[in-house]
Amino acid sequence: MPSPLDRLFLLRSEIHENVSQVYINKMQCERLCERIDQLIEPLERLEYASSSVMRTETRAILDKFLQCVDDCNHYIEKFKSSDRWYEEAYEYGKSEDKFHELNHRLSQLGQDLCVGLNIQQIFDRKQDR
Repeated sequence: MPSPLDRLFLLRSEIHENVSQVYINKMQCERLCERIDQLIEPLERLEYASSSVMRTETRAILDKFLQCVDDCNHYIEKFKSSDRWYEEAYEYGKSEDKFHELNHRLSQLGQDLCVGLNIQQIFDRKQDR
């Protein structure tokens, strides 16, 4: 079973592919994708720079982040479907609210991830040895 980070990296690739195929709200989808990329980059650096075991607290935040990114991907997929995108287009207020909600969740989780990653790096037991 792939690690949460591996699943996150695979999901990011899927999101990039989906964003390139959307019919409407392309800019909002691209901005969502960019924000996800910016939040994933520190995770990549941590994974490659350290072989330390992830703290329980950080793992819980990462699991929530993975769920949020998955939700973003499912929402973006609606805009690439030729038989579903128009439903979102005719309910603009609905899509605007959904983008706002997803961006807000990413923002909150980004703050939580930042704190979790900083704590993990500060208290790396391998460095203490």
